[in-house]
Amino acid sequence: MSFQIEASSTKEEILQTYINQIHFGAGAQGVERAARVFFGKTALDLTLPEAALLAGLPKSPTNYNPFRHYDLALKRRDLVLSRMVQAGFISAPEAREAMLTKPELHHEQSDSRTGSYFLDALISELVSKYGEDVVYHGGIRVYATMDTRLQAYAHQALKKGLENLDTMIGVTDGDADHPQGAIVSIDTGSGAVKAMVGGRDYYESEFNRATKSKRQPGSGFKPFLYYTALKDLGFHPATLLTDKPVIIPVKGADDWEPKNFSKTFMGRMILKKALTESVNTIAAQMVEKVGPGAVIRTAKTCGIESPLQEVYSLALGTSNVTPYEMAAAYSVFATLGVRHEPFLFWRVEDAYGRIIFEHIVQEKRVLDPAITYQLVDMMKSVIDTGSGKSIRQLGFHRAAAGKTGTTDSFNDAWFTGFTPTLCTSVWTGFDKERKLLDTHSVGITGGRGAAPIWADFMMNAMGSDPERDFPIPDNVHFETVDTVSGCAPEGQGGGRETMRVPLKTEQQLCRDKEQ
Repeated sequence: MSFQIEASSTKEEILQTYINQIHFGAGAQGVERAARVFFGKTALDLTLPEAALLAGLPKSPTNYNPFRHYDLALKRRDLVLSRMVQAGFISAPEAREAMLTKPELHHEQSDSRTGSYFLDALISELVSKYGEDVVYHGGIRVYATMDTRLQAYAHQALKKGLENLDTMIGVTDGDADHPQGAIVSIDTGSGAVKAMVGGRDYYESEFNRATKSKRQPGSGFKPFLYYTALKDLGFHPATLLTDKPVIIPVKGADDWEPKNFSKTFMGRMILKKALTESVNTIAAQMVEKVGPGAVIRTAKTCGIESPLQEVYSLALGTSNVTPYEMAAAYSVFATLGVRHEPFLFWRVEDAYGRIIFEHIVQEKRVLDPAITYQLVDMMKSVIDTGSGKSIRQLGFHRAAAGKTGTTDSFNDAWFTGFTPTLCTSVWTGFDKERKLLDTHSVGITGGRGAAPIWADFMMNAMGSDPERDFPIPDNVHFETVDTVSGCAPEGQGGGRETMRVPLKTEQQLCRDKEQ
């Protein structure tokens, strides 16, 4: 591409194209727009000190934004002036005089940025589809999928949750590094993105963690493994496995020895119990049986687009994904296997009101409904009694399913969950990888760091919507089983734990020996 550009354009033409398209921050695309945003004048009227200040911004438009970091912008400007002297464009006296000048900013434009992670993502999508000329100068009208009520709830929930995380960690206002977060909520029936917040403060950092920050999902990736095992191995929620030390040989590398979060082993248990308690050793045994490639295919089928490494540890969420992808992929579980592509706008009209694009909701069945229901039932148990039970303790009592995610290093804490109509993913962590540890040096899990944000948002978002449960496929029936034997409880059960599990018509308890 570089050779083609060099062959077809002069250096001056390349520079002209570049400076008319590059992002200068504060919503300014191109040098002409930047001149008007920052100085209220055309680029032709810029003085040397002003032009040099603008030239320093593209390296880091957020960090050098003069509206927020004026002194840093001036230091960067002075570096540009020094380089201009070295290159022979200006004399040393001209540079010294320019360095003594403090340009006056056009403060009427200081809030010209969108102020919204959602709108930034929307504009980026439009630009990729129609180009900058149409988006910025074409007079188009766009009908976004955003629900302003849900967007406000998402912002409030993330802000409150991250402040609570600050307290948990012991971070104060004076500290430079605060934990960050992101939240994405998608309508399961259409794929429409209803809310998106990509950080704790847009004006401190425009980086959208909802769509651009790829982090390890930890155990939040296990549902893709469990579906694959149910489908390819014929497993069901009452299939019996053993929580025990696991060593899996890996060609050309050290053996893989996954550990449980609790550092203990509980022995025999059914699959539903294993997912509810997020038992890593059982997940490891399943991925060894089914193969990481099959798990990747399931994840891709559901909508995960990020590259996934074909390694056994994939089952425990070691490949990076975004909250946007997780919300979209889990939406497929909420619909019992029907996929809708996520989208940000319903319709685009030109300056004359003519429709140039209209989104038509298209659905595609990608997962088996009965198997997906079995998975959803297990994920409901995660919220009711398992690693996500803090959601019930916080007062969210609607039918819902989901999964916590915590990385081994405690760098990332997730919760992604859904009702039949709304799927929401929450991520929390530091931008620069750092452990989420509370004031007692205890690691903060997805259940502590992300699930409360999810619960806060969903309680408000669902509001007065009618309560509904996930539909039960016709070929699914329920049985009560002993979680240790995988069989129907004998007599009074002897006080042993039981669970109600969904089975397909052809599946029976105790048909198979322990897997």
